Amino acid sequence: LLKKFHYDLDICFNYIQFCKDFKSFGQLGRVYAEALQRHPREEGLWIEAAGFEFFGMLDAQDGDGRGRNGEEDDYDEQTRIVGSSIQNARVLMQRGLRINGSTSKELWIQYFALELHYVQKLRGRKEILELGLKANTAAGESGDEETDSDSTDGNDEESESRKNEGENTGMGNDGRKRRAKITNTMLLPSNVIYKNAIKAIPSNVSFRLGFIEICRLFPQTKCLENYILETIERDFGEDVEAWVARISYAQEEMKRKSRAGKTMSKMGSIGFLAKIDSNGTRESGESNTDDRPSKKARVEEKKDPDPALSLLHEALEAVPTAKMYLECTRFLRIRIRLLREYSPDGNNNTHQDDDDDDEDGQNDTSFLLYEDEDAESAARRHALLLERLYANAKDKSLSSPSLTLDQVDYLLDNGKPTEAEFLLSQTLSDSNTTKNHVHLWLKWAELSERMISAGMSPSLPPVVILRRAFKHTPIHEREAHLLFLTNLMKSLMLRSSSSEREAAEKENELKGLFQQLLLLSRGSIYAIDDP
Repeated sequence: LLKKFHYDLDICFNYIQFCKDFKSFGQLGRVYAEALQRHPREEGLWIEAAGFEFFGMLDAQDGDGRGRNGEEDDYDEQTRIVGSSIQNARVLMQRGLRINGSTSKELWIQYFALELHYVQKLRGRKEILELGLKANTAAGESGDEETDSDSTDGNDEESESRKNEGENTGMGNDGRKRRAKITNTMLLPSNVIYKNAIKAIPSNVSFRLGFIEICRLFPQTKCLENYILETIERDFGEDVEAWVARISYAQEEMKRKSRAGKTMSKMGSIGFLAKIDSNGTRESGESNTDDRPSKKARVEEKKDPDPALSLLHEALEAVPTAKMYLECTRFLRIRIRLLREYSPDGNNNTHQDDDDDDEDGQNDTSFLLYEDEDAESAARRHALLLERLYANAKDKSLSSPSLTLDQVDYLLDNGKPTEAEFLLSQTLSDSNTTKNHVHLWLKWAELSERMISAGMSPSLPPVVILRRAFKHTPIHEREAHLLFLTNLMKSLMLRSSSSEREAAEKENELKGLFQQLLLLSRGSIYAIDDP
């Protein structure tokens, strides 16, 4: 069948699944080899084949606890895992990268994740071995209690030996088990993969950010995340997306540290289930004193309670562009919204001990607050900073239509329609072109209509605004011309006429606009003659 249809990908994948279902592992390996030979550019095949080699499959038992004969089996010495070879998985990923390395981002990221999976597997094995040593040590201590009192000296030597053994195996003096730490040496393969990946694909910020997202899926990878951020800072010092990523990452770190002391681990402590925060602190309340930050680091952290805002100021100094100001203002507006939504009455509700309503910490904004500050005060502090950014952008002539619309939305959210309407009129009064200001004109007309409906008096009615925009829009700017034409027709039809003369003028204007609309429509070659 494969030969008949020239190894069609869908047939290959179905055949692979068939071999897995019926535990035909020998045939499965041949199918993978032939499929990769026929489709070397298909990155999904390389990833699936490497995944099978690393994770493997149970040979004698299915996932539902039933053997090949359909009866329930217990795991015994005959149950084996086929595959589960990091060497074979590495070989497949490296072969795939030799062929597709300069173009396949997914292969690099998956190879990076493969090595992190292997590191967690090693860490899990180490913890299991340490648990066995701890059990043997406890059994030995219970046996020593039954010995005679004349062997005190020997017991002292043995206890000292056990103490040293406990230190080497990660057991504390109080008998509590310390989690196995991931050393920099264990992360070295992942680091090498990342370096080769950015050499193959050097000028892509989102590609590097994908490695950070992978690191966040695994514990104790903060040093690797910091290195990736350093390379982004080094190679993309003037890239807006890179600065936005660094600011967002700093805020996520603030949130993690804030939640570290609140959440209690409900998971186990072996292998992949171990939960350790970025400072090596156990979420179950125990702390690893070896990973505790130094006094100097704690002092520096206290001096800078909001590293995300510090990075925001650095970004504006490094890249003083309208796009950077827009991203920074959006970041501050999101913070303000979160603070006001969490504490709408101005009370500080973020320092509550009961986290039942916010178990995952999704709405917790306590990490945004300074000492002795409530949520409303923090919102006002961010609002003042946001207004300074708008003013600085205007003083430096860095304003853009998107930034102006963002400021208008901010003013409307704070109940200031008059200020918003003045900002739009001031921005568009000296503009003779409408190519880049289409949405500003439409926003001004919409705001004018809303003010009239609310009983307020705008500087200009919406019809006048749309007429002015339509007049300044050349016909070759087809999209903008049609937008203003249709909105002007809609506004005219909704406006009531106070006299017959005004009604006749409106009818004549609508007729002319409708003729222009037909002429601009695709496929229209005729005009409407007067009856």
